Amino acid sequence: MGTRLTRLAALFVFLLALTARSATPAPTPQKEPLPKYVKGELTEILDTVKSKGDYTAAAAAADACFDRVLLTIPATQTDVLRQADGVRRMIHQLSKMSDEDARAQMLSFLRANEELAQAVAFLIPADAGKDEYALLDKLRKERPKQVVAYANLAAAICAVHAKPFERHTNENTSKAADPIAIFDYYIANEKQMFFGVKNVPAELLAWVVDTTASIEEMQWALNKYAGDPAVGARFFDIKYDYAAFKTGAPKKLTQEGFNLQNIVKYGGVCADQAYFAMTVGKSIGVPTAYATGAAGEAGHAWVGFLQARRGQGWWNFNEGRYEAYQGVVGNVQDPLTRKRIPDAYVSLLAELIGTKPADRQAARALEDSALRLLEIPAGDVPTIVTDQYTNAVVGILPKPRSPGVVAALDRLELAVKSAPGDRYPWLDVAKLAADGKLNIEQKRKWSDNLQRVCGAKYPDFTLAVLDPMIRSMDSDKEQYRLWEAVLPLFKTRGDLTASIKTTQAQLLEKQNQTEQAGVIYMEIIQKYADAGPFVLPALQKAEDALVALKRNQNVPQLYAIAWAATKPPRSTSPDIAAQSNWSKIGKLLEKKLEAAGKTEEAERIKRDMQSKVSG
Repeated sequence: MGTRLTRLAALFVFLLALTARSATPAPTPQKEPLPKYVKGELTEILDTVKSKGDYTAAAAAADACFDRVLLTIPATQTDVLRQADGVRRMIHQLSKMSDEDARAQMLSFLRANEELAQAVAFLIPADAGKDEYALLDKLRKERPKQVVAYANLAAAICAVHAKPFERHTNENTSKAADPIAIFDYYIANEKQMFFGVKNVPAELLAWVVDTTASIEEMQWALNKYAGDPAVGARFFDIKYDYAAFKTGAPKKLTQEGFNLQNIVKYGGVCADQAYFAMTVGKSIGVPTAYATGAAGEAGHAWVGFLQARRGQGWWNFNEGRYEAYQGVVGNVQDPLTRKRIPDAYVSLLAELIGTKPADRQAARALEDSALRLLEIPAGDVPTIVTDQYTNAVVGILPKPRSPGVVAALDRLELAVKSAPGDRYPWLDVAKLAADGKLNIEQKRKWSDNLQRVCGAKYPDFTLAVLDPMIRSMDSDKEQYRLWEAVLPLFKTRGDLTASIKTTQAQLLEKQNQTEQAGVIYMEIIQKYADAGPFVLPALQKAEDALVALKRNQNVPQLYAIAWAATKPPRSTSPDIAAQSNWSKIGKLLEKKLEAAGKTEEAERIKRDMQSKVSG
């Protein structure tokens, strides 16, 4: 009996315990706001890589975190995306460092100095880092306080000078000074730098620190030109070496040594003039660029430099850009990629003046997320955005966004709003259009965005992005119509208008509308003869149209009209004058008159041309 009671009592106690346990609800995961949750996840990733040193696993974890965030982040919380992308970039970049001890020290240093970490991570490509972080490590060891205080400058130095940097100016080669010496130069002379140093965006500082002059040359230039608001005009301070240009004989400058002081003393050709103005600009803290272009068979170099007034900035690419090159696309070397890019891309950088680092970095993170959204297969979303993640976050979107073009365009639009001066989101859209991935509504929307943000302010860049959008239209007639619609944007730029008109004429030719195309070519000849080199092919096309229409007798008159529409060059040098449209068309007119048997008229044209230039 006692044993039975004991068993019943034990059963009763068990049932009570079971009842009590079932009455208490199971604990639920503690939900956290998205920023706090992501920050905790990133901290855990960094803590783990610090303790274990497994960068492959850390990179995979950071990629997964970034993917989850970009698929779910609300439009109002782009700073979370920026932080996730910054850590992702930094881990990938640090993984390239070969010295494990240096890498571990660098990780700790960057975690303690987030502003510097973000500045470097977002300025250099995500897949770079080996040389850039090696230089940053050297700066950390030798200039520990300055590298933190001047984060943008340090980032620009590491991005530009991680590998030996040099320039070839015709037969001369100039090599950059030691990167730390360049870093020291700008800090020591910060108060004399035209735009300062600390608050200048790293993206613009890259066009300052990409100097190949010695520190002594830079100091000489600073002492002589500090505060010059129109440094591009220094192009004309250098006398032109006509003897070297004509005969190809060795230049005195080359024989005596290629440096700023000798360029002033002995002169040089356009390449030396452009190099001088560009390098003086960098020495006094002005972003500058060395631009080149070709008109006909002749090449030329000129200078571009940043100007600003009342918080507004713009790039001036007109100094040294003679008439024959006004309608020529200028190309410059991007100091960050060392690739040649159109000067129009550089002009857009002026929009970065006054922007915050967080906004510029957010734009890059948004662009990274857009490109990733084009890669993620739709079927992978459930494995990326797990229930564990969605249940742990407060305020998460009820449904992850679907990867693809629509979501990517949404990210790119936010990137443009965050930093309009970042060219990459615009170029991504242009590529999507060129690849045939945008529908007509998307093209129209982005065309409107482009016109509103860049429009008449950056017409060269606007045209560069619009061009692939319009050319990707299936119908030649639709392309023609769209070109007609955007023409008013470029009414103040004869060179760009003439370029568009040429494209329209070519579209008409494809439709066998020869006479209508000829009318447009005549308009180019009469209105835009001095706007650029495209008048010469327009002349040839107009002549072809006359021949096709059996009006050969009107060909000399065509060239006479074109020649009358041009202006004689300012320079009296026969070599420089020969590069102008006036000279080129005049010679063609002379030949057409001779071919038509009008010898006396041809001689008169020849004498007229000779009388306007000397030598």
